[in-house]
Amino acid sequence: MAIRTVDDCLILDAIDQYSYAQSAVLARHDSPFTSSLNNRWLQDVARAISSGEIHLGETTTPTGKKLVMIGGSHWAAWTSEIAPWKATHNPADCNITASATFKSKEVLSYLSEAKRLAESSRTGYQNGIVRVRLEQDFLHISSASGQETAHTGSIRVDAQSNNQQPATTCLAVQRLHGALRRFNQDVTFHLTDTTAVYLTTPGLPAQRPPSRPLGDTPHESAGTLA
Repeated sequence: MAIRTVDDCLILDAIDQYSYAQSAVLARHDSPFTSSLNNRWLQDVARAISSGEIHLGETTTPTGKKLVMIGGSHWAAWTSEIAPWKATHNPADCNITASATFKSKEVLSYLSEAKRLAESSRTGYQNGIVRVRLEQDFLHISSASGQETAHTGSIRVDAQSNNQQPATTCLAVQRLHGALRRFNQDVTFHLTDTTAVYLTTPGLPAQRPPSRPLGDTPHESAGTLA
């Protein structure tokens, strides 16, 4: 993951093969700062923080090796930088074409059941693709297999959207479920002009930071997410 300063914020970027997440906290800094870190190291250090202000920066060993340092009032931790972080997708660079805000809990039970059925089916990955349709006042999620049964049927929930025309995308149910369960209440679902899909808390990305993209949109006949 990467840590960098932007304006009056400290931005944390994380990325894996399929998705990108971003978060931010208010921070004071004297000069621009960017570094790449192992996320497990940062998690271990964060667990040791009890309270109070912390300081983040770079230091250099007598041999010239650069280290990233995090320090508190009575403690400090440091590590060497890892290979430079490479952003393959930044939601801030995308133009939103459609959005809908809804209550995450209203669709999680449907996605949990669809995920369970997909994982237990012989053709689970194929059946694990759902179609998400953003309408003016509703979010409609259904099986992309075309088999509308009691188990792989559809759900329709109230949503706040300013879209003039309905918009549709297809996603792996495992990926949508995994991202959505991290939101406790309302969540906004975004489609972009680059076919990327991501989720944010309401009011973003007009405010910093965008978070939890789900990957590129596949063709409806495809069985995987690019």
